[in-house]
Amino acid sequence: MNININILIPFHLGKVLHSHFYRYPEAFSSSSVVLLGAGPSGLDIAIELAPHVKQVTLSHHGPPFNWAPLENMAFALPVVSATPHTLICENGIQLNADTLIYCTGYKYHYPFLLLEEGQNFLEGINKSLEGIGSPYGPEQRQATNMGLQKSDKSKQLLKAETTNLGLLEDEKLLLPDNGQGHIPPLYKHLFHARYPTMCFISVCKIVVPCPMFHCQALVFISFLKGKYQLPPSDQMLIECQEELRNYLKSGFPVKYLHRLDNQQWEYNDWLAEMGGFEPLPPVLVKLFNACRAFRKSNPSLYRDIHFEIINRDDFKIVSYGRFSTLEKAKDLNTSTHNTMSGQ
Repeated sequence: MNININILIPFHLGKVLHSHFYRYPEAFSSSSVVLLGAGPSGLDIAIELAPHVKQVTLSHHGPPFNWAPLENMAFALPVVSATPHTLICENGIQLNADTLIYCTGYKYHYPFLLLEEGQNFLEGINKSLEGIGSPYGPEQRQATNMGLQKSDKSKQLLKAETTNLGLLEDEKLLLPDNGQGHIPPLYKHLFHARYPTMCFISVCKIVVPCPMFHCQALVFISFLKGKYQLPPSDQMLIECQEELRNYLKSGFPVKYLHRLDNQQWEYNDWLAEMGGFEPLPPVLVKLFNACRAFRKSNPSLYRDIHFEIINRDDFKIVSYGRFSTLEKAKDLNTSTHNTMSGQ
């Protein structure tokens, strides 16, 4: 979503905050709230606010929803500008609001992976140790100081290294993409190809998180114990190169490289094979698809549905909660219906 935040500055009569700072709906009682972004945070906050506010508007650029908004809820196209009193959508509609909440995701910052910022990061650590009892011994302090003195030379050597490797024509893609979450060159979304003892667990998105991240941790432990051997660094770099090039050719922004979605199941199996442990149960795939279908049908009610895992392959629905008979029947016609019981 391309939003000119500077344009929104004149909206000074109301509150402007990020969803990160949202805590509870009662704080917005009797207010008119506009949420910018309809991802998981935007949807969840809108549904929670609806019973408490005068009006909540979900402003987004995605396709229209196929479910009716709750009472006091409305949908709108993205906000693109503002006056002191209103927010203006891209189709010219003006929204009167007391509060604007950005539900536009997060920026990811890895200063130790950036050449210039990495130097500042080390300098900050070194400065913080001055005059206080340091957890580092004299030798480590001296090594850090020497590293800082040679930082310019290190920059030149590392730049030469990345150029010689020819990972990509634009070597800027070797570094994180300005906060969007892309961490190159990351082998199998987990190991840094240049420094394989540096592991990034949980960067994958649109996944069943906790089981996957547990498997990633097991694979990393297996590697550290010598039970699993990674390919040579140059081979991992070549694979990262191919993955990124193919992804860019597909037309997706590089910031979505770690979004797995349906590819997560094959990835989970790879983790189990490499780590030498039992794969995740197939029932997780069915639960993931069922929850997605119910959420798409009505995100305000899908959490009322109670599931029970029967075995590694199957589950049953214990209760539909407030999910209506019509909505239940509609979702049972999806590809997940043969995994469900209690229709």
